Amino acid sequence: TEVSFGVTTTREANMFVMPFSGEEYAAHQGMSPYEAFAFLADIRHELSNQFSVHASYTHLYEGTGVLGAQGTGALSFEGGARTNALTLGADVQLPFGLDMSSSATYAVTAATQFDGDLFALPEDVASSSFQLSMNRAGVLKKHDGLRVSVIQPLHIENGSLTYDAMQVTDRETGEIGLQTQVWELGGTRALFAEILYSTPVFDGQGELSLFARSALTEGIVNQDVSGLASGVRFDIKF
Repeated sequence: TEVSFGVTTTREANMFVMPFSGEEYAAHQGMSPYEAFAFLADIRHELSNQFSVHASYTHLYEGTGVLGAQGTGALSFEGGARTNALTLGADVQLPFGLDMSSSATYAVTAATQFDGDLFALPEDVASSSFQLSMNRAGVLKKHDGLRVSVIQPLHIENGSLTYDAMQVTDRETGEIGLQTQVWELGGTRALFAEILYSTPVFDGQGELSLFARSALTEGIVNQDVSGLASGVRFDIKF
């Protein structure tokens, strides 16, 4: 049995660097740097030579965002949010040189009121993710490898974001009052299939990797999410 603990901190300034002059500019005007702190505890146990299980707990505090999202100015998430997540997984060796690994995460982001008093999470927000992978070594040659995965990225299961603003409440009198809008979080659950193949080249002095990913869920392809992606990577030692 192995037990490990870890702490990480992140601060990303959202800067854009000009390719020739090297000058730095804010990628989004008025957006604060993304700041986060995470504590991780992990435990792994081998039930046999072919089967092992693991579990981990993560506490994430985001000082200027919520689940990686940020805003600018009065619409920012200053004050941040706290998320507690539990991950369970298993690894098993199968016949014919196959290895299967799986993991699933369930997270809860606590209700909070952000510093600007415009946005709030009125109730806890639940989210989930999972990955199932199959690995095979020695596919075409002795030291190459193939991995096939089905992945669900982080998906918000339920929850909402409220927005408070002064609006006209009576169009006849022009009376203005505080109104609350409720925006439901979540959306279509995204699923992806990924394939990664790598093989040594030049007598082990280099490595060639091929990657492909395809969306399995309809209706999620937009300017931020590609339905099909592929890539090639080549590494060589000098």
